[in-house]
Amino acid sequence: MDMKKWLTPAAALLLASAFVLPSAAFAESKQPKANGHITQATGAGVTLKGGKAANVNGFQSVDPSHFKTKLPKDKAKKPSLSTQGITAADYGNHDPSTAIYLDLNTLYQNTMSTAGQQDWYYFYAPDASKLTALLPAMQMVGVDYDLHLFHMNDTTGALENEQYSAYGPGSDDQVAMVAQPGYYFLCVNSVSGVDANNPYLFEVAQSYGYDAAEADDNLWQARSKTSDFSVLGNLDNVFDQDWVRYTPSTTEYAKVTFDQLPTGSNYVVDMFATDANGALQSMGGLSANTAGKLALSQGTTYYFHVVSTGTVDPAANYHLQVSRQTTRIGLNTIDSDPNITGYVNYDNGPSMYKWRVQHWMTVNGSMRDADGQAIAGMPITLLVNERLGQQSANGVTDASGNFSIYLANMNPAVGDYSWYGPVSTHYYDIIPMGLGSPISNSNETYVTTLYHYAYSIYHPF
Repeated sequence: MDMKKWLTPAAALLLASAFVLPSAAFAESKQPKANGHITQATGAGVTLKGGKAANVNGFQSVDPSHFKTKLPKDKAKKPSLSTQGITAADYGNHDPSTAIYLDLNTLYQNTMSTAGQQDWYYFYAPDASKLTALLPAMQMVGVDYDLHLFHMNDTTGALENEQYSAYGPGSDDQVAMVAQPGYYFLCVNSVSGVDANNPYLFEVAQSYGYDAAEADDNLWQARSKTSDFSVLGNLDNVFDQDWVRYTPSTTEYAKVTFDQLPTGSNYVVDMFATDANGALQSMGGLSANTAGKLALSQGTTYYFHVVSTGTVDPAANYHLQVSRQTTRIGLNTIDSDPNITGYVNYDNGPSMYKWRVQHWMTVNGSMRDADGQAIAGMPITLLVNERLGQQSANGVTDASGNFSIYLANMNPAVGDYSWYGPVSTHYYDIIPMGLGSPISNSNETYVTTLYHYAYSIYHPF
């Protein structure tokens, strides 16, 4: 029997919180928001694009000769180092043409004086490398600065290939770019609020030995997957974060493997699911060389975030894999009206034993994966096709993977079949019954048939 013809998917939605992965060695206290500042934000001097504007000439132009000739003399005009005292001086660098110079791999600080202000900086990358710009979160409530990184076209002066990080208040911003030798511009943009008394810290780090997926340092730069995947990557500097965006094309029960790292590695992978509002909800995490299992819903976007809690080794690859796991729903017993319940055979053949039901029934079973491990918190749907209509009921597996589903009011049976017994003739129907879940494909549902008892007629001889 083809269960797909009559067994509909469970109506209950999958809840990510029902699936617990091994405890992470690292958990972010500030969850990034997927619906961060990605609309246009207007500041003093220039309008920043909310989304990627890859190689859009004329977005904002500067005089390239001006910056090439001013580079040596402007090295004396820099923002304060993080180790220096806080200065209230306004450098006047509020649009690209007034950008001031930065050294790479140096932590700076500066202050904003008005909401909506933009501070612009530029620097020179002497060789092919990866650039990682960092902007730790401001601590004042309601203050939100975001970060934009551009390459300057050496011929036209256009600022191209805008990359940005816009997580929202209370979250660190970070953006990366794979660079060739040339000039680059960085903008710190006040999206909302300002803290004139406390500086923002920022840095542009240069690194080498990066993997082919770079740049993938934030949500907006995440590499995209739509089916099960296996990736090799590395962390090329202590700030490096690798993000993978996964939107499964079908609902699945998946195994997440994070391995092939040296013993004692302090790398972790954090997992998030987007909710109805687009915000990220934590699903737990994995430490190095471990694995976990969880349910993933069709059409929901998930993020996998690889980061180090300590040192990094650019020469050491990690392996991150998401692979679908087969599942199995098993039937244990069926309880029904005490006068007729049981596992009986009406046709004297070993294959004709079936559960007999009438009036109501309770179906008891379990759900396991291919490794025999219990699947907890999974909605299970029971569907029964009686001769007089279709009935359904729902349940959820417990921590041991077991479920019990009660169908309260069964329709009367018609009595299509009969069995001539020693004392009476029994009349009954043979009806299909199925058990399914949101993660079960057509080969993983449980399908059987039942004896649906109608009535009996007494005959003494």
